[in-house]
Amino acid sequence: MDTLVDSTEWVCEVLRLAQSGEGIALLDGRALFIPGVFPKERVLVSKADGFQRARLLKVIEPSQARRMPPCPYFEHCGGCDWMAISEKQQREFKQSLMLSNLERMGGIPENSYELHPMVFDSCVLGYRRRARLGRVGKRLGFHMRSAAACTAIDTCPVLVPALQNLPGAFCEAWGEGVEEVEEVELLEGQGEVAIGLKLHSKLQDKHVKLARQTRKRLGIAGILLQGRCKTIREEGKVCLRDWGFARMHPGVFAQANGPMNVQLMRTLIAWLKALVADLPNASVLELFSGNGNFTWVMARLVRELWAIESNGLAVRLAQKMWLERARMLHSLASSNQRDSSARFIVGDVAQVVQGLLKEARRFDCIVLDPPRQGAPGIGRWSKQLGVRFVFYISCNPSSLARDAAELQREGFSPIRLQLFDFFPQTHHVESLMAFQFNVPGKEAAC
Repeated sequence: MDTLVDSTEWVCEVLRLAQSGEGIALLDGRALFIPGVFPKERVLVSKADGFQRARLLKVIEPSQARRMPPCPYFEHCGGCDWMAISEKQQREFKQSLMLSNLERMGGIPENSYELHPMVFDSCVLGYRRRARLGRVGKRLGFHMRSAAACTAIDTCPVLVPALQNLPGAFCEAWGEGVEEVEEVELLEGQGEVAIGLKLHSKLQDKHVKLARQTRKRLGIAGILLQGRCKTIREEGKVCLRDWGFARMHPGVFAQANGPMNVQLMRTLIAWLKALVADLPNASVLELFSGNGNFTWVMARLVRELWAIESNGLAVRLAQKMWLERARMLHSLASSNQRDSSARFIVGDVAQVVQGLLKEARRFDCIVLDPPRQGAPGIGRWSKQLGVRFVFYISCNPSSLARDAAELQREGFSPIRLQLFDFFPQTHHVESLMAFQFNVPGKEAAC
């Protein structure tokens, strides 16, 4: 029930959470979206810019799980929207949002698949090994919670220890030249650090010299410089090692949580093993394959693997990883490891798949890890390619639910769902969902 305090302020009760992580209250029977609040809390709010949006002024009756956020920038920084609530409660909210999304948007009730307990790590701060920051005057920062602008920070407790103090330290080392910086990407891999810089000016010799000095002063592996017109220059080592054979680069997507990424890979392999037991000569089509994060771990389980990715640099990293793996297996003359053939294709996923369909290609399994917008068309592609199993990795419950509905319409049933808390302190969650094509009289292999 909402209470009018004056013409611009209201006291209201938070009813539930939106997929955006914001709280939802009712004002005159209409939904009101409020950032930074949680169900059953009673709050004082004021009208904010934007349709049906409000700004939190005061929490009158807080949730029992509410706490003091362990970050001095929390009030304005938009990076960690759920830091004011306990991690246990965060995970419960994330699972609830995921399940409601699948049922409401995907038409998939919870009792139609096997739900596994959420996988999480004890490290809820100091876990993020990759971050992108914007410039705020002569400092760096993340986007503000209630505006498109950034809020300046010097440290970030969510970043891994090697990156935590770099926002401030980098600006101090780079000096007056910070005003030419448009965006900074921080990346850590196996204890080494690389920085990617996007400049709004033309790349010049002075920038290369400054990068060399900054790299030595900060003790980091390398700096990637990108000037206007996409001119690129590397200073030092910018290609870092990830777990196993994989490599990371400031210009290529990498999973932000290293330990949880390993847990996700292990789960994917465990599920794939059930498939391989039934299909000893399995062929896999990997969509949005990136830098080969999942490619190399699947290789020893299948006969043939095709990997499609639109980022050419990511594909080159994946190919380099594959060659290193092949050399290692070749050197182990007594190795009993199974090896598979792999083909890496650079191109738009939808266009490449259309080409495969024209060639009448067939695959036993699709593994995909699409961007937040998901993979519209995945149901039709999977059916026309003769696929029996789809393993869908997602960071967006809404696009997963939409694509899961399409898979169902094309004859695929959900088998398992596993959630991973990749992003503590935020409303974001990673998931792996398995689907099997409905073959009469055939039981699920996963």
